[in-house]
Amino acid sequence: MKIMEKKYIKVPFDVEMAKRISNGEVDGKIITRDGRNVRVVCWDARGDLCILALLAGKSKDDVGAYPNDGRIFMEGESPADLMLEIPEYMTYRDGDIVKLSNDTYTWLSIIKDIDLSDDGKGGLLYFTNDYVSMLINDGDGSIDIDTYSDAGQKVERTTEEEKQKLIDAMKANESPKAKEYLKRFFGIEEKKEYEFKPKDWVLCRSGDEWCLCRFSHKTMRFDGVLMFVTVGGIAYEQCIPYNEQTAHLIGKTDDWKE
Repeated sequence: MKIMEKKYIKVPFDVEMAKRISNGEVDGKIITRDGRNVRVVCWDARGDLCILALLAGKSKDDVGAYPNDGRIFMEGESPADLMLEIPEYMTYRDGDIVKLSNDTYTWLSIIKDIDLSDDGKGGLLYFTNDYVSMLINDGDGSIDIDTYSDAGQKVERTTEEEKQKLIDAMKANESPKAKEYLKRFFGIEEKKEYEFKPKDWVLCRSGDEWCLCRFSHKTMRFDGVLMFVTVGGIAYEQCIPYNEQTAHLIGKTDDWKE
């Protein structure tokens, strides 16, 4: 297994997170916008400038006083503004869509939470609780729901193409949970496909006018297109229920909009 190093990124200052970093509760550093290391001496000095800090310099430390937002000026940016440098994985939140990978597998996940741990061999592993997980380099396109991953060596944001693969797989899955998560995380609400029964009156067509028919069964054409076979053996590409809302389409070529 390859040894993976944590990737750190610079994020806006947050005083509560900064306190946790100073106390050693979470990984990270307090720095200035221009990259100088910062050591906070006091969090509760009297007055608006309640944070007193030492800013590392080449030959000596400078003293800085800051409000709780870590900014020198009320408007605009300063090189001396406080920032945080934290592991990138800490920026991922509940419901984020990520790509995880290791030496063997690559998978997409909608995560509930994410953590990082030493694998005991000098490497690091990402642990995730997942709403949805999908193997993309060695899988059959199926998804796992409410699962757990414990072998990720790398985590990153997904591309739009990868995200679409996950959406398509969730659409194809019949589980109510898949439909629930499809709506929650992507705003997509799948309409239940109409189930035709043998001898149902239907309207069918294959690019021309709608014909009144009786449904027999479904079949797959040689090129993978779903076809609707009617009583008498004629197959059509499109099929909709025949009712009061669709009766006006008989003999017409208009598209049906629900």
